Amino acid sequence: MGRLAQLPEWKIFKYEKDEGTRNVHLDWSGVQDSSFIAEGFRDSARLILVHYEEDARHPDRFFFSVAYLYRHSVEIMLKEIIVDGRNLNNEPLRKEDKDGKDVTDFHNLHKLWNEALRLLEIIYAGADKAPLDEAWAILKELHDADPNGVGFRYKKNMKGEVNLENIPRVFSLTTFVSQLETLYDFLDGCLLGIGAGLDRRAECAQ
Repeated sequence: MGRLAQLPEWKIFKYEKDEGTRNVHLDWSGVQDSSFIAEGFRDSARLILVHYEEDARHPDRFFFSVAYLYRHSVEIMLKEIIVDGRNLNNEPLRKEDKDGKDVTDFHNLHKLWNEALRLLEIIYAGADKAPLDEAWAILKELHDADPNGVGFRYKKNMKGEVNLENIPRVFSLTTFVSQLETLYDFLDGCLLGIGAGLDRRAECAQ
């Protein structure tokens, strides 16, 4: 609280002493972890869906926010797999091009998947590749619908073109969510395995 006491009176980031657990604690352990943030986006989508199931309004109203939250959670997970996978594989954490940019600096799911896939095939060498193919089938549809993280947020892109014109006009929100949950769980499992490998390496180094 010492740092807050030195700041001017906040309006939207204001501490309320009577709110207990409703106050956000950004310095708590784990809050800055990327997988924690990804899980928060996924859980937020789930909460919207709970409201949707209790609401009489059409699912169109909820699709864009739900789709964006799931897409962003998947993007974060892919980037985490890349960084931790490179670490486990004793590679540089960043591989910059001539402009000083790494694939993790962008929102392109296809390029992120290509790098994540390269690392997963090394780390999980000999494992069944069918789950990777299944994950890509879901991820490719998501990427084709919104390749740069804009399509689920805005009606039109910067060129004035209508987003999401290349996907079916009628589809099940329930199925969409089910497939994205499957993809998220798969990526989470991959990340947990990589994390376990990093923990074992740290233990051996002691």
